[in-house]
Amino acid sequence: MLIVPSPGLFEVTPRGEVSGPGPEVLGRLAVITRLKLTFIPMPAARAMQTLRQLPPTCMAGVPRLPEREGEFRWAGMMATAAISVYARSDDMRQVSHPEDLRGTTLAVLRESMPLAWARERGLSVYEVNDTVTGLRMLRAGRVDLWLSNDLIAQRAIQSQGGDPPRMLYSSARIDNYIACHHDVDPAVLERLQAGMEQLRRDGALAQFGVK
Repeated sequence: MLIVPSPGLFEVTPRGEVSGPGPEVLGRLAVITRLKLTFIPMPAARAMQTLRQLPPTCMAGVPRLPEREGEFRWAGMMATAAISVYARSDDMRQVSHPEDLRGTTLAVLRESMPLAWARERGLSVYEVNDTVTGLRMLRAGRVDLWLSNDLIAQRAIQSQGGDPPRMLYSSARIDNYIACHHDVDPAVLERLQAGMEQLRRDGALAQFGVK
């Protein structure tokens, strides 16, 4: 199971040990399905490339984009959140429509739904490998704004402390699924799908916005 390190959700130590609410839920999934899940953390772009190329893999928290629909097998929604734009706390600009973002540069995670959203609207972006880098670039004034899944953004803000950025705008929701390579055993996929549905019914995914 590939994961992208994300403060407050998927914490990864320098030794590669994984912790946080995300692995805890996936651990419950392993118990329900009686599958052995090995967690492999890596940056978003590399994780997506691995998912596309390595048959035994699945990945947690993959945005289900229309262009990806037939590319992967989908094993259940894990989280849902809004696409949100953040500014530094002293930045008083107002944004009421995506058109208001033209002429600014937004830090945004590679291979993410927010990036696809920004590209569809022709916005200027600076791609980063992880969420915290986007937040740090915003605070350092290296970009004008920061575009992120709000669930991940809020966890990153809490983990980093300091003066929180100001949310300027919130738009379409992102549904993040467990995605699997097309050649994953169909029986394994069915067990994952059933396990995710049980977690949803049990309320285990409510902390990730899935009711």
